[in-house]
Amino acid sequence: MLFSIELAVYRWLSERFYSERGQTLAEYGLIMSVLSIAVVVLALTAFRGAIYQSFHDTMHCLRLEMEWCE
Repeated sequence: MLFSIELAVYRWLSERFYSERGQTLAEYGLIMSVLSIAVVVLALTAFRGAIYQSFHDTMHCLRLEMEWCE
């Protein structure tokens, strides 16, 4: 009786820990996260000048001439 319970628990644990179900979904998730980070880095690099100019104009409006900002 005790041996059959131990065997059932062993089978259940081995199925849980050695099962590869869902592994493909996790791999696709990792690939998508790496690709999205790469896209963000590329976009920030490509629009670096425009982003800098936008922040510069905003700081100029806040510190200096309010009538210049429209």
